[in-house]
Amino acid sequence: MRFFFEIFAQDLGRSRAFYANAIGLAVTQETPAFIVMERGEAKLHLVSHDHMPAAQRRRGCVGMPAACAVELCFEVPDIVAAYDLARQSGHSVTDPLRDQPWGRTDFRMFDPDGVYVRVTGRRPVPNG
Repeated sequence: MRFFFEIFAQDLGRSRAFYANAIGLAVTQETPAFIVMERGEAKLHLVSHDHMPAAQRRRGCVGMPAACAVELCFEVPDIVAAYDLARQSGHSVTDPLRDQPWGRTDFRMFDPDGVYVRVTGRRPVPNG
């Protein structure tokens, strides 16, 4: 079984740029209304907002900040390199690199549609 997220994006170009430039995902498939992005085991689908299924529209999801109840987490092998990539991307980092009490190091940011994104990993142990 493989797990992935699908985000109905207001602006596919902005979302594509965020996940490529700030998170490091690569486009593996693209049409005008649908983009698949991957890196390692992480897989994300970006779908044009106007292709949201009717069932979701009926629930009132259009225009609703559903992203407020979701956090996407990307675990990376090199948290320092991931943080440098995010900072160099031009996208705003909301919470800077920080060691957490549960033994991980992470930083956080919002994607263009307001989805909260956490990038996490283990800080390298200094030699010596």
